[in-house]
Amino acid sequence: NSSIPAGEIVMSGRVQFRSGTSQSFLNELRVDGRFHSPRLVMHASHASVAVNSVRGVYTVARGNLTVTNLQGDTLGGHFEVNSGVLNLSGSRPSRLTASWQGVSLQDAIAALHSSKYRRLHILGDADGQVKMSWSSNIRDVVAQSHIKFYEQPRVRTVTNGIPLTGIVDVSYNAVKDSVLFRKSRLQIGDARLLLNGRLSKQSNLNVRLVASRLQNLSSLFQAVETAKSGIPLS
Repeated sequence: NSSIPAGEIVMSGRVQFRSGTSQSFLNELRVDGRFHSPRLVMHASHASVAVNSVRGVYTVARGNLTVTNLQGDTLGGHFEVNSGVLNLSGSRPSRLTASWQGVSLQDAIAALHSSKYRRLHILGDADGQVKMSWSSNIRDVVAQSHIKFYEQPRVRTVTNGIPLTGIVDVSYNAVKDSVLFRKSRLQIGDARLLLNGRLSKQSNLNVRLVASRLQNLSSLFQAVETAKSGIPLS
């Protein structure tokens, strides 16, 4: 199964089970422990991401898997799952709260399976938080995220990159099939993009694109199209 992370996970802890009751096996099972892994590779349909120094604490009780202090290093940055509760039976809601710091946009683009976007050199790092909840199926997820993009004073590996800075405040509701942007703004090179409103079957989204020079805006679009066509940037 390609969706299962590849790597070695070391787990330790204790298991308790109380039998002779009318409760289900999951409700009577309790597991407390810790886990760690030097390296895991996460595979998805469009990307593969390596995560290093993974560690965390877990508990299985009353049919819930609770993970706390889950941490790791990936894409040049660090992530932490502050709290995660997964209902194993699917009969009660599940929730997840996570954050990340210093994730490199260059590393994120490089992790994509499609090579055509790797020629699009977006410069910057990202910090963010996300809160997710869903009922019996993760396809019904409701999520809120706040992401900050910024430039790090580091040595650039490319000289023709496009810097990205700004803030995105976005919510997603899978049941309503809607995305809500709250006063989000992105600075892409010399172009500024402002987003505010809802994108759905009945959209009410305000989009404003401001560029100090039309020549700079044209260069930005050309860089995107060049990356998609697979022609090396000059």
